[in-house]
Amino acid sequence: MIVPTKHTDIRDGFEAMSEILRISPRPSALATISDLMAIGAMDAAKRNGINIPEDFSIIGYDDIPFSALTTPPLTTILQNKEELSKLAVSLLQKSILNVNSVPQQIRITPQLIERKSTAPFHEK
Repeated sequence: MIVPTKHTDIRDGFEAMSEILRISPRPSALATISDLMAIGAMDAAKRNGINIPEDFSIIGYDDIPFSALTTPPLTTILQNKEELSKLAVSLLQKSILNVNSVPQQIRITPQLIERKSTAPFHEK
């Protein structure tokens, strides 16, 4: 299920999780597109008596410094922004210097930062 939001901040994560909690049967996990959304989702879950990760798993994306300080610490995906930036600048420079350059697709492997907001799936 995808819950569309206008932004990727804490409030949008809270509202998306509130919507998810109204679904029956409720999903067992949520993957967000930012750590801020995941933090908002964790807050909504806690306010509704949902224990993370025992009752529901949440994972974010970005590995912002605050992610390690949440309760429980947020599992997240780290994208190497420095490497991504260097590659983007390099590709832009090549494109500027060579008008006939061929578009390239480059993949950067993200890293899972496993903390305490996720647990293995179990039937209830």
